[in-house]
Amino acid sequence: MLKLVRFSCGCIGTPPDDEHMSVLIQTCDGDSDLCFFIRDMGAKEYDGLSPEAARIAIRSIGQLMSDGHSLHTLRDILEKPRE
Repeated sequence: MLKLVRFSCGCIGTPPDDEHMSVLIQTCDGDSDLCFFIRDMGAKEYDGLSPEAARIAIRSIGQLMSDGHSLHTLRDILEKPRE
């Protein structure tokens, strides 16, 4: 399973790689619940997210993707020329 961590600042994402970069799915300074950013998090301490918290985050991302797909489908239907 994808390992997610909570950084000391409150951000949630992947553990830093060898170059100290992490993929963040929630930022401590963001104005939305979920996002996708890559930031240098090498200087931050972190702890693993519980399996349940990770499942909730992944489900939330999936729901946003599904909602976006539904919105595009509806837009396409509404934009079709009427015959």
